Amino acid sequence: MPHTAVFLGVPLSLQWAVFDPLANPLGLVTSNAVDLVIGS
Repeated sequence: MPHTAVFLGVPLSLQWAVFDPLANPLGLVTSNAVDLVIGS
């Protein structure tokens, strides 16, 4: 990420999803989500 003041305070939400056919009928498993704010 560049060192630019324009990104300060920008909120981000991150979460992963992976295919696992044996995990459940949908075959999809997700991670816990994380919310963060750049610069804090």
